[in-house]
Amino acid sequence: MANGYTFIGTLPMIGTKSGTTRTVVQTTSAFADSISRITPIGGASAVEFSILYRPLTNNAILVRVETGPDATNMYQLVNDSISGGTSTLSLRTFSHTPATSAVTFSLPIDVSTKYIRVAVRESVTDVAASSAYVEMTILGDK
Repeated sequence: MANGYTFIGTLPMIGTKSGTTRTVVQTTSAFADSISRITPIGGASAVEFSILYRPLTNNAILVRVETGPDATNMYQLVNDSISGGTSTLSLRTFSHTPATSAVTFSLPIDVSTKYIRVAVRESVTDVAASSAYVEMTILGDK
């Protein structure tokens, strides 16, 4: 996704990073347990979330992205489906079921608002939870 965009910066959203060492957080079945801070991205054209996920069983990671015009009002991204000329909106959640015990994947998103926040959860509640780390790269105009 970075091809043609101006690189603005990268920062951890969920978990921490020291040098090249990423510290994951435990995931649960609730988005509220692993929600990032609201982060200003004004002037950006796109963001790309790099996600490290370590499931303990056959879990899927679910990712919710919210954007907003200010740091108070955040709105979940939506899907748009059209049938018979009627556009139906539904709240959007990204899901990924890894084929291996640990996976890193990318989630690129075009943006048009000033603030963003991300949350993750797993699809199944286990006795021992999985873990995740989410980093965001902010990209400017093409």
